[in-house]
Amino acid sequence: MENVNSNEFGFRYKAFGLNIHSIIPIPELGISKFETADITINVGEVNIPHEDILDEGVSYKVTENSIYKFWDINRQIQNN
Repeated sequence: MENVNSNEFGFRYKAFGLNIHSIIPIPELGISKFETADITINVGEVNIPHEDILDEGVSYKVTENSIYKFWDINRQIQNN
């Protein structure tokens, strides 16, 4: 069955006043139509040049224009 919300990127949602593009479906969020996303949810490897990192912790990195939040999905699947 085709999801009417899907597009070339994935899915578009609106939550807490923010436009969200997500590569994974999040059925709990309200479907929306917009051109520019405030938040992008993607799956894959992220390579951020070390000199661009302003702050970092175990599960996040901050650059001048972005905040990256990381989840170890493999570990979560193995624990369940």
